[in-house]
Amino acid sequence: LSKRMNGILFIDPIPFLLHYPAVAHNFVYRVPRTGPEWQLWYFASRDPDIARALGRHFFWHEAILFREDIVHRGRGKRVAVSLAERDQIVDTEEVRRYLTGQTEVQEKWEGDELEVLFYPGLDHATVFDTLERRKPLLDVLHRFVRDSDTT
Repeated sequence: LSKRMNGILFIDPIPFLLHYPAVAHNFVYRVPRTGPEWQLWYFASRDPDIARALGRHFFWHEAILFREDIVHRGRGKRVAVSLAERDQIVDTEEVRRYLTGQTEVQEKWEGDELEVLFYPGLDHATVFDTLERRKPLLDVLHRFVRDSDTT
């Protein structure tokens, strides 16, 4: 991670646990049943450029992120990860457990210069739909910017 960045906010990230088969299956092979799944299938999975990139130029080992890649104990970089419980692409419950090491669900978890925001009942990217949902993300960004001004 760049020395110029004080903090990073991942929103519904795909790269964590990318080696699990659910990611490829949910994005490329799953037959859509719900409205959000149809939307993802039509506008993303079947887009010619995305399909070509995934089919011909994507190598998971080049795009995967591990917890150790983002947690820099004592280096001053803060990382926040926002996860939607009903994400159609990744198993966010598994990602949440992987990042936090906790089995108990908390809407906000902090530790090791990492914080995880968990949104129960939301789908992929629906955190952007209302100001109320976006507010915790904006608070994280404001804190990252404020902290970067003091360093």
